[in-house]
Amino acid sequence: MKLTRKMFCRFWDKVDKSGDCWEWTASKTSKGYGTFHTNERNVRAHRFSYFLANGHIEKGMHICHTCDNPGCVNPAHLFEGTPADNMADRDVKGRNGSAKLSEADVLEIRELAASGMLQAEIARKFSCSQAVVSKIAWGKSWKHVGGPRKFYYNSTLS
Repeated sequence: MKLTRKMFCRFWDKVDKSGDCWEWTASKTSKGYGTFHTNERNVRAHRFSYFLANGHIEKGMHICHTCDNPGCVNPAHLFEGTPADNMADRDVKGRNGSAKLSEADVLEIRELAASGMLQAEIARKFSCSQAVVSKIAWGKSWKHVGGPRKFYYNSTLS
């Protein structure tokens, strides 16, 4: 991409630097990530900020936030990492979609799933998605918590 002074200025005109996190003030995705239109395409604002500060971003790499604020474009809060690095960072910080659950909740979810309760019913009970329940029940998330990691199968449903 050819970076021009006009593009550089247009980008930083959309940033509020009044706090520790530099907030993107223009268009954002439904998840709060800023979007910036270069002369060629739309890019995530935090990726563009990282590019401005550090140059090249390796293909397939994520630009992650140390501050966990998707609207932040402060290059000091950004780091390059693999998709696995990004997911590990997410999990360590409890941003895995099930962070509102406690370890006791996870144990109960696993017990209910093992006893035959439908995932959709469990999800309603804990105000989370069926996907979160499935990952917990099968041990794909909250791996450090014990409890059963399988479902009861009703042979009449086969």
